[in-house]
Amino acid sequence: MQIPHIACSNDRLLVLVLAMLVAVLPALETNPVHADDVVVPSTDIIYVNGTTYFEKDSANNVLMSSTNPEDVISDAIKRAGNIYIGAGMYDLSNNFAGFVVGSKTQINLDSDTMLLVPSGYNGFVFKIGGSSIFSTIQGGQIAEKQPVQKHWTGIIIQAGMPTTAWNTINNIQIEDPHVGILFDGTHNNYVTTNLISNTMIDRPVRGIDFNYTGYVCCTQDGFNYNTFYKVDIQSNADTAVGFNNIGNARNEFYDSKVWDSTPGTIETRIGPDATNTVIFGGKMTEPGKFVDLGSNTVIDDSITGMRAVHYDGNSTWSANSKLTFTPNSNFAGVNIGCTTGPPANLIDGDIWCDYNSNSLRARIGGSTLTAIMGSNNNVFAKTNTFDGILNAEGTVKVSANKLLIRNPSDTYATSIQNSDQAANNTLTIPLFAGSKTLELVPAFNSTTGQQDGNGTGTATLSPVMDGVYATLVPITSGNAAITVSGDAQNSVAGDGCRVDIRYSAGMMRENGAAPVTPVAGVNIKTSSATADQTIPWSRSADVTGLVGGTRYYFDLTQAAVGGGTCTLTNVYWTIHEY
Repeated sequence: MQIPHIACSNDRLLVLVLAMLVAVLPALETNPVHADDVVVPSTDIIYVNGTTYFEKDSANNVLMSSTNPEDVISDAIKRAGNIYIGAGMYDLSNNFAGFVVGSKTQINLDSDTMLLVPSGYNGFVFKIGGSSIFSTIQGGQIAEKQPVQKHWTGIIIQAGMPTTAWNTINNIQIEDPHVGILFDGTHNNYVTTNLISNTMIDRPVRGIDFNYTGYVCCTQDGFNYNTFYKVDIQSNADTAVGFNNIGNARNEFYDSKVWDSTPGTIETRIGPDATNTVIFGGKMTEPGKFVDLGSNTVIDDSITGMRAVHYDGNSTWSANSKLTFTPNSNFAGVNIGCTTGPPANLIDGDIWCDYNSNSLRARIGGSTLTAIMGSNNNVFAKTNTFDGILNAEGTVKVSANKLLIRNPSDTYATSIQNSDQAANNTLTIPLFAGSKTLELVPAFNSTTGQQDGNGTGTATLSPVMDGVYATLVPITSGNAAITVSGDAQNSVAGDGCRVDIRYSAGMMRENGAAPVTPVAGVNIKTSSATADQTIPWSRSADVTGLVGGTRYYFDLTQAAVGGGTCTLTNVYWTIHEY
C-alpha cells in the first residue's frame, strides 16, 4: 500500500494534528477503561466492584450480582466451562457451604485473588466431586479470617463412579487449613491420574491427606497414579504431618518439600497398603520424620542422601544371595531403625535397635540376645541373655558353668564360678594379679531429660493425661525418686492449672486420655495473674514396689483450675532408682 504524499506547510500540519487530538481526547475522557470491561477467553467472568460481586458472560452481559461472593461463583460453576475470578478480596459469608466442581470446569483465579473463609469454618472450599474429569483449579489464594482456627479443608478430590481423573490443581496457595488437599475415599472407585503442581500449603495441621474411609482398598479401587510436582508445605508448631497416609498404587512425588518441620512433625507417612510410591528429589524423607509402611517404595532424595528401594516386610532373599554395598565414607550401607521396645512379631534371626538400652538386639533360639558393645570378636552359642551391656576389651568365655575373663594383653585371667549371686547386679572386676577380692556393687537405673514437644492444653476441670512422658526400667530396688518441673499457663487471668504425676507399667496413654495410677502426694496448683502468664512449677514424689526389669512410664495429668485452658510446657524429668 502506497501512502499518498500530502503537501502542506508546517503550520497546516500542526493544525491537522491539533484537530485530531481535539477529536480523540473527549472520547478518552468520557469512556474510561474499567476492570469490569476486561475481556478474557472465559465463558464466565467474576469480579468485585466495591462490596458487590458480579458475574458476566464473555460478551460482557451481567448474569448475576450479589453482596455474597459465593452466590455468583456458585452460579458460574453450575454453568461449567471456563471461569475467571478477577483480582480482589472475596469475603465468603457465614452461609458459605463450599464449591462443588463437576467435570470439564476450568476455574482460573487471578494471582491477586483471595478467597477468605469465615473464622471457625469447618467445611471445604472446593470439592472436585466424585466422577469429575478434566477439571482445573488454579491460581489465587485461600485463607481464613482472623482469628484463625484451622478447622477447614482447602480442596477435596473425591473418589466416585466410574472414576475421578485427569483433574489439575495448580499454582494455588492455601493458608492455615486443617487439611490443605484431601484425597477422599468415602466413595468407591478411583481417584487416579490427577496432577497437583506448583502449590503452596502454609501452616496446615496436615498438608496432603489420603482418607481411606469407605471402599478404597488394596490397589483395586483407590488412589492410583496421581502426580505431585513442586508441592511445598510450610510447617509450624501446629503441623502434625506433611504428606499423610499416602496409599494405593504408584503415586509419584517430584521436588516436593516439607519446610521447617519440628521434632514432632512427620514429613511423610506412607500407609500400609501403598505400593510403588515414588519420591524423587525434594524434602520429604528426613530421618526420624519419615514413616514407610508400604512396599516397593522408590526414593531418590539428594537432599537427605537417601537412595533406596523399600520392599515389604515379608520379602526373602533366595539361597546363596549376597548383598554388597560399595564403601562410602558418608553413609552407612544398612540402617536398622530403633524402637522403644521389641518388635511385635519376632522370629529367630531378627535384628533390631533398642533405644532404651542403647543396644543392638537379636532373636536367636527363641531368646533375646543383646549384642556386645565395644568388643572386636563376639561368638555366642546356645542361650545368651544380657539385661545390660557387656563391654569386653579382652576375651570373654563361658564354659563348664564358669565365666573366664582375660585382660586385653592376655596377661591375667579371672574365673567366676557359678554361685547364688542376686540378679541384676553389676560385677566390677579390676585388673589384678594374684589373689584379690571381687566386689558386687548394686546398680541403680536413672533417667533425666527434657521431653521433645509439648502436650496439647485442656479446658477440663478434671485431670486428663498430658502425653509428655518419661520411662524407667528399675534393675535393683524397685524404688524410684521422681522430680519433674516445667511451666504452666492458663488462657484466662485469675485461673490456673492443676498438675499431678501418674505412672503405668503399660504404654502411656495419649494426650487428653483418662488418667492412670496416681503417685502418692499432693498435686500442684498454679494461678495466673494475667492471661497466658508462664508460671514455673516443680513436683517431687517417691514410688515403691516397682518390679525389676519392667518398663514404667511416668506422665503428668493436667486440669484447668477455675476455667480457661491449662497448658504445660518445657517438662523436665529426673527419675532415680534408690
